[in-house]
Amino acid sequence: MKSTRTNDLAGIYCNPLNLNYRVQHPNSGDHQFDKSVWLREGADPSVAIFNGAYYLFSSVSDCYWRSRDLVNWDILAPRDIANLPILRNYAPTAVVIGDTLYLKDGNGKGFVHCTETPDDPDSWRPLPDTNWRLHDAQFFLDDDRRLWIAYGCSPTGKLFLQELDIRTFLPTGPAHEFMMPDVANHGWERACGNNDHEDHGWVEGPQLFKRNGRYYFIYTCPTIDNVYANGVYVADTITGPYRYQAHNPVTQKLTGFATGAGHGEIFRDLHGNWWTLTCQNIYVLDRFERRICMFPTGFDEDGLLNSDTWLGDYPTRVPNTRRAEPMTSEWMGWHLLSRNRPATASSALPAHPPQLAVEEDIRTWWSAASGEPGEWLEIDLGQVCEVAAVQVNFAEQDLTCGVEENPAARYQVLGSQDGKHWESLVDQRKNTRDITHDFTVLKGAPRARHVRLVNTRMPYGGKFAIRGLRVFGSGAGAPPVAPAFTVTRHPNDAREAVIRWQPVPGADGYVVRYGIAAHKLYRANQIYDRCEYVCRSLNAGVAYQVTVDTFNANGYAQGTEFIGI
Repeated sequence: MKSTRTNDLAGIYCNPLNLNYRVQHPNSGDHQFDKSVWLREGADPSVAIFNGAYYLFSSVSDCYWRSRDLVNWDILAPRDIANLPILRNYAPTAVVIGDTLYLKDGNGKGFVHCTETPDDPDSWRPLPDTNWRLHDAQFFLDDDRRLWIAYGCSPTGKLFLQELDIRTFLPTGPAHEFMMPDVANHGWERACGNNDHEDHGWVEGPQLFKRNGRYYFIYTCPTIDNVYANGVYVADTITGPYRYQAHNPVTQKLTGFATGAGHGEIFRDLHGNWWTLTCQNIYVLDRFERRICMFPTGFDEDGLLNSDTWLGDYPTRVPNTRRAEPMTSEWMGWHLLSRNRPATASSALPAHPPQLAVEEDIRTWWSAASGEPGEWLEIDLGQVCEVAAVQVNFAEQDLTCGVEENPAARYQVLGSQDGKHWESLVDQRKNTRDITHDFTVLKGAPRARHVRLVNTRMPYGGKFAIRGLRVFGSGAGAPPVAPAFTVTRHPNDAREAVIRWQPVPGADGYVVRYGIAAHKLYRANQIYDRCEYVCRSLNAGVAYQVTVDTFNANGYAQGTEFIGI
């Protein structure tokens, strides 16, 4: 058993999750992707709580993970993947019944597997005759111990719910059909950029859960800008009728370092707090190139479900007690210090210059000319700052293999106030783990203006390449002020509105927040390098309130003006 532990200060994480996403060739088969390259993929997460631990499963992973705190994850991999082949398929689903954990792939004819000892990845055994195929299937065990499965992945917009025999795991009874998308009225459901699905939408990844006697039917649409988002319908009985929640989508992330927040699972932790595990899109080397993220989730005073993706790529706390409802943000309050600051490097490939490592986009990256020890990347933060945390996001540049006896990337992060005298901030020169989005909280928040990342070793024969060297903390300058703004709803399409504002001196960026009331601004989008946002995610016939915030390395200014649309 290996460990992915990188943060000794338990209780803080930063998306994307730092897992050993499997290295593989592109899976999509699309002619536009180079089938000779190697990439990483992890998607469609499902989690189960068993004997006081969390067990996380992902598509095409060859392993699964265990955690006690939702921050540090241990790798559990069978000695031979043939003993648990569904780990190499898509959209897993897991459920605990009694003293047994059950697992099924959601996109193939793999058998349901079960174990009473999931800490032993070689202990799983298949159940006979359970190699049925239901796309994107998700188990749900009701309070009355009836076992159900929600499923569907289709351009028709149809999802299904069917009961399973709890002893045999075979479908029984009728399949109840639901039609979720309504693209004519729900702007966020539109498959923008995909005309084949514009009229009816694409739907997938359903999940059912229950709270206070009410059933929540979650569904995913791969929508605007080719990113995932989750919606919800609510009912008083398991087969409906289901009603569209007034606040929708419940999970959406169109901007920031990594976009996308859908096709995953909503669950309660050991303290009773709600979370959403979802996919984030990269979609550069392959359309299935994805990562896994986690967002705080909860219910407001009116019972509306929402996942908090505001500043969803920033360091986030995992409470070790029950969170109060209605839910409040778990952001640590640390600002992004590194975005668009001057970057230099020891070398660079022509298509991957150093500045791409600080433009806050997981889809672009800096790459050194080699993977040799000593290659480096340096950022000038522009002022001496208190550095609270560093996230090193590796890119897969020119990997030469998909199997590595020692998959550990090794590096060191140095800090300096004057560019001459350096101290170690992060030392991973003896790391033994396969790290991808390595996040470290620094003890004592050391002060630095210059941050340098130095390579020691790159695995899989790759070059030293970084999607984002992200530095968090507090600057010493003045925070910005929130701008005045205007809002115009599209005269011919109630699903769209345009928000415009004047540039604020000293601002690094803006956040447009909107929702169905001034105290329910649950959707948020970070905007850089422009003073306009075209919102295409509105629901027709719904009145909204909007505000615009401003932020920089020194502070965050929430808007105090609210405009209705």
